Amino acid sequence: MNKNNKTEYPKKALNMSEIGAKFAKKLEEIYVDVTAIPQFNDEEVMLEDHGISFFHRETQKEIAWTIRVCLTKFQEIYHEKVSHVLKNDEFRLFAETNEASLEGKKFTLIKEINSLVPYTLNVIDENGKDK
Repeated sequence: MNKNNKTEYPKKALNMSEIGAKFAKKLEEIYVDVTAIPQFNDEEVMLEDHGISFFHRETQKEIAWTIRVCLTKFQEIYHEKVSHVLKNDEFRLFAETNEASLEGKKFTLIKEINSLVPYTLNVIDENGKDK
């Protein structure tokens, strides 16, 4: 650990496996199903394929966050690269930021207000320049 209490990972290439790709795609499927449901009024939502139900918008957000945490822990434990198999922009960006961190790369995440893509990931090379 460094002095800012942030975990620093050794720089090394990430693994790519069929099992990792399948696991990430399944998490992505669940994430998309959870986040795709408009939740304007409090009403019971049941995702029978995944055994997930929720009533409040806040609970929907918490479930989505939990799925992202599952992806993060999987990537940390198995040092796995999975972003290349993900199709959902938001979920793929989350995986890419995990991967950059695991590879010991510096990066910036920029929020773009008037864009269809809410965030942009800029990986910074050894010379301090955006790639």
